[in-house]
Amino acid sequence: MKKSPFVRFFALCACASLSFLACSDEKKDPPTHNELCLKGLSKECLTGSWRLAGIENDNDGNYTEVAQGNGSLSLDADGEYGFEGAGGSFNTHYGYWTVNGNTLSITCTAGDCPAGSNTTVEAKITTTGAGAVLRVHGAPFSDYRDGINAPNPVEKYTFMQ
Repeated sequence: MKKSPFVRFFALCACASLSFLACSDEKKDPPTHNELCLKGLSKECLTGSWRLAGIENDNDGNYTEVAQGNGSLSLDADGEYGFEGAGGSFNTHYGYWTVNGNTLSITCTAGDCPAGSNTTVEAKITTTGAGAVLRVHGAPFSDYRDGINAPNPVEKYTFMQ
């Protein structure tokens, strides 16, 4: 049985295509921030800039906002942090941070260190279509205590970059 030139040509094209595919350098895009945070609390997820969105009270996992937030938190990959409160000079402090499981440890070393800022606290991360939300129990970064009733205070941060 004689093979037609069309079959030979098709087979040649198929082999050539496969060889190009085998040699391609398919590059994967790096994971998005949300993808990093879907894996849970980690250094990779937390590293970056966060906006203090508010102070909440934790009532057994039900969060109620008790005050609007005004500040930013920077968590650097080298383990340093910076918190800048309202207006850029109020409650600004710096130090070191680590994460282990669902706990965040911070040590304030310079600036207006609030009471309770050298501590280990529970932290939770959630992701939404709008981005990641970080809740830090005990509210160790901000000086929220003036006139706010929050027996179980939680700082709520949203990821900026």
